[in-house]
Amino acid sequence: MVAYCNFQIQPYAANNTFGPTADCVYFFTPSILSGLLLTVLLLAITSWGIAMIMGIHTMDRFDDPKGKPLFIGSTE
Repeated sequence: MVAYCNFQIQPYAANNTFGPTADCVYFFTPSILSGLLLTVLLLAITSWGIAMIMGIHTMDRFDDPKGKPLFIGSTE
């Protein structure tokens, strides 16, 4: 957050004049960084979900309405 005021302090000022000011503004602000992290998280969740959906295998054998019914026994 930048505060705008008419007060300036600079050590070792020559001839009682101030040199060029340097604004300490970072390239990655907290909002940009959180947006990038959220995007990476959502992309990871989406890619994991797509990989899980692509991993679903269908049955190799289906019921034939004219033939013997398919029976899958349980071993409990």
